[in-house]
Formats: sequence, C-alpha cells, structure tokens
Amino acid sequence: MPEPTIELTTTVDHRATLNDALDSMLVSSHGGAIVTERGRYTGVILFGDVTATLQENGQENSQENGESGS
Repeated sequence: MPEPTIELTTTVDHRATLNDALDSMLVSSHGGAIVTERGRYTGVILFGDVTATLQENGQENSQENGESGS
C-alpha cells in the first residue's frame, strides 16, 4: 500500500466516526488525517470529504423528515 504524499500528523482509527475525524482535524488545524488500523496506515481522509459527506447526510435526513432545504 502506498504511503501518503501529503504531510499529516493527525491520525484516526478506522472505526472512528466522521464527527470524530472532523473534530481531530479541527483540533490539530490540519486539513486531513491518516487513517490507521492497529497502528498501521490504511488511508487518508480529508476535511473537504468529511464535511461534504456530513452535509449530504444532513440533507438526506432533512428530506426524510419532510423538512425543506431552505
């Protein structure tokens, strides 16, 4: 598996929630985090990807509850 090409010092476990990952990135002022499983690199998650997914999920939940998006 290739190593990340961007410099990140924040790590999150592969079982972390998106909110946990986002919190770690905000606390450390980094735009992403290294995802690990048992201390081994498994990938990278980026701030923009997390926020986009959280926004999409929020919009889907609003639509399911009959709320308008405005």
